[in-house]
Amino acid sequence: MPRINASRLRHYVELVTTGGLNEYGEPGGEVLVFDARAEVQVKSGRQLAEFGTVLTSEIITVLMYHDDRATNDLNIKWNGGKYEIKHVAPDTVEQSMIVTAERVSK
Repeated sequence: MPRINASRLRHYVELVTTGGLNEYGEPGGEVLVFDARAEVQVKSGRQLAEFGTVLTSEIITVLMYHDDRATNDLNIKWNGGKYEIKHVAPDTVEQSMIVTAERVSK
C-alpha cells in the first residue's frame, strides 16, 4: 500500500448515494455521504487488460484516508463524472485505502 501524505492528495472527490423516495413518493436524487481529498488515477487500457476488464470502460483508483463510510453501495463524483465503487481496500493499519471505481455516466 502506498504511503499517504497530505501533499499527495491533489483531488477533491464526493461520495454520494442515491436517496430513497421523498415525501411525495418521487425519487430523492443523490445524497452526499462525505467528501474527501484524494489522489485519483485513471487506469490505461493495458492496465485494464490485466484486470480482465472491458477496455471501453473507464476505471479510476482513488487513494484517500481511511473512512468506514466508504462502501461498495456508494458512487464517487469526480471531475464531472460519476463512478460506481467496485472495491474498497484499506491498508493493514487502516490509515489509508484504495478505492476502485468504474465510470457510469459523464
